[in-house]
Amino acid sequence: MNGENGYPSRTAGAEGDMQTRDDLVELARACLKQARESKNPVVVAELIHLAKGYQVRAAAMDNGKLPDIGEQAVPDRGPVKFDS
Repeated sequence: MNGENGYPSRTAGAEGDMQTRDDLVELARACLKQARESKNPVVVAELIHLAKGYQVRAAAMDNGKLPDIGEQAVPDRGPVKFDS
């Protein structure tokens, strides 16, 4: 169900719209893609945090096995790989 302005409401999931493991992996990858394109370090950090959260939720649906969602180059640290 959509909230104001057509955006999904925070309670949409509570109404039965359950996300699949593949949906969560896709969301994680999209967050990393946006993080790679962002110039704002605060935005980058939040997108990486979201990606990791989606990855962990997807793992919970697959006996704890972390899905490969790709790499994210983090300034001053180089690439960080998010897989098992």
